[in-house]
Amino acid sequence: MAGIISKEDYNSMSHMSRQEEIVFVFLNDLAENYHNERTVEFYSERQSITTRHLSSVLKEVTGMSASQMIALIVLNEAKYS
Repeated sequence: MAGIISKEDYNSMSHMSRQEEIVFVFLNDLAENYHNERTVEFYSERQSITTRHLSSVLKEVTGMSASQMIALIVLNEAKYS
């Protein structure tokens, strides 16, 4: 999963809405940390937002809550490892 977000993507962050930025940063953090960090609290603290806000933004943008997204990534990694 590492490497799915390129350096060019970081340059486009200035054109993102705040919600898109939250999702982008979450997905990047998840890609880098899912092996060791699997709590919504960890990812929300990294952005200085509440777990509730992180999950609601993710749900609105992606259709999945933060915990659902974490579980999906961990499950897919286990499936394909």
